[in-house]
Amino acid sequence: IKQGNDLCKDLAAVLNERCELEQNYARSLSKISQKMSKVASTCAGTVANSWGSVAEAMKREAEVRQEFASNMADEVAKPMKNLSESFHKARKPIEAQVDKAGRTLLDKRSDEAAAKKKAHTAAKDTEKAWDSLSDARIRGKGGGSGGSGDSKADKESNKQEKKCRSSQTAQLKYDRDYYDACFRAELARLEWEATVVKGSEQLQVLETDRLRQSHEMQKKLQHQLSLLAPAFAQLTDRLGQSLRQVDTEADIGMVIEQRGALLQTSEQVLFESYAEDLNNPMDKGRREFALRTYAGFVYADLERELKGKEGVEKLLGVYASGPGGFSDVTSQREASEKLTHILAVVQFLEANQYKLDLALHALTGGDKPVYRLASCLERSKDRQGMPQTILRLAPPALRRAQSVASASGGGQPSPSPSGAAAGRRHPPLNRGATIAAPGNGGGAAAAFSYDDMFDDGTYARIDTLAETDGAALASVRRKSAMAPATPQHQQQPQAPQNRSSLRVCGWARVLYNYDSRQPDELTVREGDVLSVLEKSADGWWLGEDSTGRRGIFPGSYVEEF
Repeated sequence: IKQGNDLCKDLAAVLNERCELEQNYARSLSKISQKMSKVASTCAGTVANSWGSVAEAMKREAEVRQEFASNMADEVAKPMKNLSESFHKARKPIEAQVDKAGRTLLDKRSDEAAAKKKAHTAAKDTEKAWDSLSDARIRGKGGGSGGSGDSKADKESNKQEKKCRSSQTAQLKYDRDYYDACFRAELARLEWEATVVKGSEQLQVLETDRLRQSHEMQKKLQHQLSLLAPAFAQLTDRLGQSLRQVDTEADIGMVIEQRGALLQTSEQVLFESYAEDLNNPMDKGRREFALRTYAGFVYADLERELKGKEGVEKLLGVYASGPGGFSDVTSQREASEKLTHILAVVQFLEANQYKLDLALHALTGGDKPVYRLASCLERSKDRQGMPQTILRLAPPALRRAQSVASASGGGQPSPSPSGAAAGRRHPPLNRGATIAAPGNGGGAAAAFSYDDMFDDGTYARIDTLAETDGAALASVRRKSAMAPATPQHQQQPQAPQNRSSLRVCGWARVLYNYDSRQPDELTVREGDVLSVLEKSADGWWLGEDSTGRRGIFPGSYVEEF
């Protein structure tokens, strides 16, 4: 019985440790799930979402563990402790009664033994007295006649007889005491036996109840453990569903799209001299000298970059026409990146040359210079409140990245150079409209209209010009900037006239098939020849095919000739 009680006590302690262990594990797992969820939320894509699902599964597992620990504590550990305590309390009175009856029996047995010893001693003394009396009587008879001798023997015999009677009386008393003690000991023994039997029955009932309750607790523990398997299986199934939804190709596309979004616009902050602003007080001669000096700086750098461009293009041509092992992918990529860098520098220098040409035109007169990216120039003020001009357009690096991505996906370039989704485009910029130019670096934005500054029709004629080669354009601008009072006239390229009111600004041959996705788009096929009517800065061109159908199409799908 005592071992069973100790078993309940020890089991309660072990189960309580298990509950604490589960709770600590659940708390730690919950913290880890929060960290993983935070880490997964910092990135987009199906793979990151799947790791978020892993964090959610860990959180759910922590909840399952916490619930299991709570249920085990409520249904098993605490009831086991209460059972041990209640069993101990119920067992104590029973054991006390048995112990009391046992002590009473021992006391009675001790009294019995003492009374027995006295009774036996009294019986021995009585027998000795009787033996002495018999010896005295024998001696009196053997002494013969003699008055004094007989009297002395009689006295001794009478004395011995009295002693015998006294010993006999004491013996009877001790025998009675011994009998009573023996009887009381037997009654105590019977009482002890009855108490033991009764206590055993009571303890048996308690032990039966303890075993039954322990068994029920085992069933509850087994039930709680059985609930873990379906919960974990459900978590595994959910995690498997999340993993099946992972699309690494879509994630790669998202990365490319995000990278394109970061490169949607390239902002080149142009050179802004004091002499360019005609509102600034300055002597006309010194202003013209300063402007032509700046133009000379730009021209020298432009000539150098154009020569570098020509050299890199020749190198790429050698790579393309040479044998397969002539150059590796890394060399070709480095050369391509170098060319992209040079083109961006040329673009920057051309824009600065155009600004200086505009200032010289306003100062000296003559024909106004033309720049193919004039619509992408935005004027604003910087943080110090000083004027600034920004060339804002899709960078060449973005177009090259989209070409690589499109080649890996389907072998055709992206319809939109700006990296937008298919079908997304911006309407062509209306020349003469006011441009809401955002400030650069937190400066105040300023509305800027080129037609407000220069009221002739130069910018209205920009869309009618064909794309001019960089070297020829630089040469024309150099002549305009460095010439004396009367600048050279820039010759306009002649383009065939379409029967539409819009003038044809160029011709293009289709490189890749493109199916229209919007009503205003034009379906083209590889090899078609299109007349180009207008070019938009976002990469979509307006053109007409040989059948007279007109619409917009991606400029990256064609090449001009």
